[in-house]
Amino acid sequence: MEQNALANYDPLADVLYLSVGRPDSIARSFEDQSGVIWRDVDGTYVGVTVPDYEYGWKGRERELAKLLEAHLPKDVVARALASAH
Repeated sequence: MEQNALANYDPLADVLYLSVGRPDSIARSFEDQSGVIWRDVDGTYVGVTVPDYEYGWKGRERELAKLLEAHLPKDVVARALASAH
């Protein structure tokens, strides 16, 4: 499944940003128990912010991928994580 996605890693802030589709200003944000910040519009996940990406997830990339793939397309997650390195 090919989707329009934007991934950006900010090494100074150590934050990975991922958006699917067009950015939407009405997205609702919430943080889950792992510290990942999700964005959704009407129950559809449209993005995620991963704080402390290198510090908190280095060596646990597969765990992070599984977490993200629960709500976002697998190919989008794979491209985002690959671009962060």
